[in-house]
Amino acid sequence: MSRKLWVALLLVGLAVYVGYLVWILQPYFRTAEAHVVWQLTPSLPVTQVHIGDRGTVFATGGDGLVMISPDGDERYVKRDDPNGWSYGYDENGEDTLYFCQVTWFNEELLQQYQQQYGGNFFYDPSQGRYSSQTKQTDPAGAEQPAEPVFKADLTCVDSDGTVRFVQEVELKGFVQNLWCNAGRVYFMDSAEMIHCFSEEGELLWEQRFPGLHDFNKAQDGRLFVNAGSEIIAIDADGNELWRNSLGPGARIDDWRNWSESGGRLCVVHDGNALSVLGLDGAVEWTHQLWAGNSYYGQYNYNRDGQAVELLQDGAVYALDSDAVFWRLKPGGGVDWRFQVGGNPTGFCSADDGMAYVQSNRRGLLALSPRGRLIWRDPQLGDGGARPKLGPDGRLYIVNHGRILAIDLAKTK
Repeated sequence: MSRKLWVALLLVGLAVYVGYLVWILQPYFRTAEAHVVWQLTPSLPVTQVHIGDRGTVFATGGDGLVMISPDGDERYVKRDDPNGWSYGYDENGEDTLYFCQVTWFNEELLQQYQQQYGGNFFYDPSQGRYSSQTKQTDPAGAEQPAEPVFKADLTCVDSDGTVRFVQEVELKGFVQNLWCNAGRVYFMDSAEMIHCFSEEGELLWEQRFPGLHDFNKAQDGRLFVNAGSEIIAIDADGNELWRNSLGPGARIDDWRNWSESGGRLCVVHDGNALSVLGLDGAVEWTHQLWAGNSYYGQYNYNRDGQAVELLQDGAVYALDSDAVFWRLKPGGGVDWRFQVGGNPTGFCSADDGMAYVQSNRRGLLALSPRGRLIWRDPQLGDGGARPKLGPDGRLYIVNHGRILAIDLAKTK
């Protein structure tokens, strides 16, 4: 073969290689400007956003919660009590808001309970307030107070911001997270109780789960209860369906690190492992990160940072503490990894497999189902809340204290 032919082949190969590098790297250099439909600086600082089935935005933070119309107008503002008493909130599919907030406590009973069991089960003196972050100091299954320690208001607010009803309830612990599911309203308190109400405020049942840490809802009406060392699936009437301990001594992460799809559940446990449980609660597969690494949500606890998302096809998206975004294959095994970098605040995915990741230093990133960076808006970092997709296909993010609604179809 002649020298000229060798040179020509070499140049062609070099051109192909350079073209491939340009194709791979061009999204890093070609930034996009997200098409913002509306933006709002709410009356209260927010750290979490939730989008109702009809596009209403529910935003919450340390000072209360805000209901925002699909057009970006505030409809209802609930300011938190200055003592920081806890509340939970959710909506019922009709963009009707439910929240439950403590309004009164029996100080004498509260002090007796603390003295009997030690620790700061309800009161955190370092914060000078009643805090939900101190439950771990109380032994699981400890005897409850004989009389109610707290009173709380269960409030229902229609989508136009009108208060429908306020129902007083008596509790032996302060309110923690609340869910609406299949026509019912559930919330838990720090005395290991789950309370179930109708959407009109009628108490249907209440039940104690020793060791109760938190719980989450499934699309089919079931609830998944985190009892600290095991997961318990219950039906809408509180009947147990199955339970799984995920192995001896397993530590099950907070509900923010759970994801449900089609009745199957993906759970992060022991910091650096995730397991997918089938309809009967049996573990289908497990993926474990290397020592020293962990799924990101536990480091992002106060920022609503979800570490995993179970997709409809059985694959899993996950974000780890090294700011690496993963796609795990259905049945286990790594499909691809993407180095996000820059302190991510969370992610969400669309039905077509696109993933949207927000990073404080990298901005807002759009990733294809194959792990390729499609576009990046470097101005939309500093999130503080996990991005959320609405029913209208818009992406909702928090950026420098503002809530932004982004039209993805017009963002290229």
